[in-house]
Amino acid sequence: MAPPLTAPAMPELISYSAKISVPRPDSHAAQSTYVQTSLDNAPPASSKVVININTDVREEIFCIERPNAGCKGGQRANTTKRDSSDAGAINTIDTTAFVSDTERHLEKQLITKGFRVINRARLEAKLREMRDSRDDCKRNWYESADCLNRLPEEARNLMDFYKDNHKKGKISDLDFMTKTEELRNKYEVGSAGKKREQNEMTDVSEVIRAAKDGEIGADYIMLINGFTFEPAIQQVNFTDFDQIREIQNKNPQIESWLNRYSHAQCHYNSIKLNASLVHVKTGEVIWIGEHQVHEGMLNTAPPLEMIFDYKPAISNETEINDFIAAANTEAARKQRSKEATPTTLPEWKVNGQMLYKVSSGKCDSLEAYNNRDQRRLQDLTDLVARELISTIRVQ
Repeated sequence: MAPPLTAPAMPELISYSAKISVPRPDSHAAQSTYVQTSLDNAPPASSKVVININTDVREEIFCIERPNAGCKGGQRANTTKRDSSDAGAINTIDTTAFVSDTERHLEKQLITKGFRVINRARLEAKLREMRDSRDDCKRNWYESADCLNRLPEEARNLMDFYKDNHKKGKISDLDFMTKTEELRNKYEVGSAGKKREQNEMTDVSEVIRAAKDGEIGADYIMLINGFTFEPAIQQVNFTDFDQIREIQNKNPQIESWLNRYSHAQCHYNSIKLNASLVHVKTGEVIWIGEHQVHEGMLNTAPPLEMIFDYKPAISNETEINDFIAAANTEAARKQRSKEATPTTLPEWKVNGQMLYKVSSGKCDSLEAYNNRDQRRLQDLTDLVARELISTIRVQ
């Protein structure tokens, strides 16, 4: 009979550990898009600016900064609006009067840039004053200097042309009334008669007229057109790090693991802000900017660090033991003694398992992502305002 078979020596199993420090992403590398007219047309230093926030955007900011306000999908539930004179008016916070942290950060950064910032409340007060005017521009409006001053210059010139031709008899009374009515409707001169419960900052044309008023004297309006609070993804590729490549070189068997788990997707709270700067006198848009930041970019956030542990293991020990047991039976040994070629034992198979954990910082999966984490919201709004306003060039 052939001699019994014995198991070959097991390969040495060596475990490895590695710690990687993920570089903090540069916030300028996030989505950052802006365009500005030529430097000759740039706003001069010390220009007066007033901020105007789109109504829907203001509601979104309110819901983000006041998470307990009963918002759903960026809007508050049961936000029935009533006239403030209504005795049964609901006692709720009006987002028109709400001054957000985001707006305060924008004001701070505009002042830092050298602008003179007019408080939005002053502009809204002027709009209310215009709308509460006794002269509602509905009757003989073309005889009112106040109503005519609300028209752009080209419309006032056209009105003077109509009046002059009417006086000279070149157009009839009916034609004169028709043309002046068309002109009034075209430029909404009667907007001063709008009801007070309507949102003061909805009509940008009205905002521009109010900003041009001598009592306000704003040179520019900063329009906040978009504000979103959403998850942003930072992808960490493990093979970008020398420590992981070193383990891979020493243990080729982890290649299959890296093919399946080559990276981690970290979900962070993110803010995106979109704005434009409008020259009040001409209505020209001289700058449009959009910027996005997420909490992984904050200096106040702990650095992201991960610990990897590689633990090799024999995957076919049972298979080899069963093979040897079968080869060492009496019948098998007799059969092997008749064979000219010696029996070849299977080789040991080593499989590696790589596990990792976050030891510092934050790397949430989409399922674990908390889209209402308020802890760093102040820092995020400060960062996005600072970097967005920094793209405005001034003379």
